[in-house]
Amino acid sequence: MGGAAILLATDALVGGGEIEALFQRARDAEYAEILDKCNDFHAGVEKEYAAEHFTHGELEENEVELVELRSWMLKASLALTACDEASESYAARVYQGDGDEA
Repeated sequence: MGGAAILLATDALVGGGEIEALFQRARDAEYAEILDKCNDFHAGVEKEYAAEHFTHGELEENEVELVELRSWMLKASLALTACDEASESYAARVYQGDGDEA
């Protein structure tokens, strides 16, 4: 698909929780947008059913929209995988030390 990814491992010196919260809020907004687009897609299909408008042109438009939705979801999935990897890396670091510095 022509994309690229970079995975970095870091340790926050200060404000790690705030950084994570910012990231989560950004992802929540993106997921809300994807869900809105999915709802719009369903509404568009239902509109065509109600109008009994069954054309190849409309089908093609729907397929293009669906490809875009899948692309966004793939990007979100890749971002989630990177979060999993970062979490696993952090857990490994915690277990290297005593991890009881609450």
